[in-house]
Amino acid sequence: MVSALRKRTCVEIQILASKDLSLEDLSGTARSNMDNPEQSSTSEVLRRFPGDGERIPVVIFTVLDPEGYDLVLDSERWAHITDGHPEMVEHLERLRATLSTPQVIQRETPDSETHYYYRLTDRSFKHAQDIYINAVVRRVENERRGAVKTAFLVKTIREHGEIVWMNVKRN
Repeated sequence: MVSALRKRTCVEIQILASKDLSLEDLSGTARSNMDNPEQSSTSEVLRRFPGDGERIPVVIFTVLDPEGYDLVLDSERWAHITDGHPEMVEHLERLRATLSTPQVIQRETPDSETHYYYRLTDRSFKHAQDIYINAVVRRVENERRGAVKTAFLVKTIREHGEIVWMNVKRN
């Protein structure tokens, strides 16, 4: 069977992801459950080239944003986020909410693929004392998809850039 897989130029592998697991558990579960896709309710199909020796990023989640873009966060980007911004470790679900139901989406420039998604963390009762999650996303306009580049906490929304979407009521 292994030789048959190597003959194919691209092998589809069932990667299982559960939002209840840590990133380390997620990677281990994905490896150990490749043969049993029924064990998880969330599964993503990733492609890789056999024998290339590279790590396969695991899709942690995919969400639909208010403008109809499918946005993806994978394990490689999540590791980048938590390495550079360790305070984000506890905010994975808030990051998902920031992408699916942001309060503001801002574009860097009119022709830029880089978009900034903002949502308050609700850590404080007073709005003025709260902080935002800022998720930086590269969107491909003609394909209606995007990928998270990084995310971090900020006190205010960027002053420059074009607001392309705003939630008029608080979530």
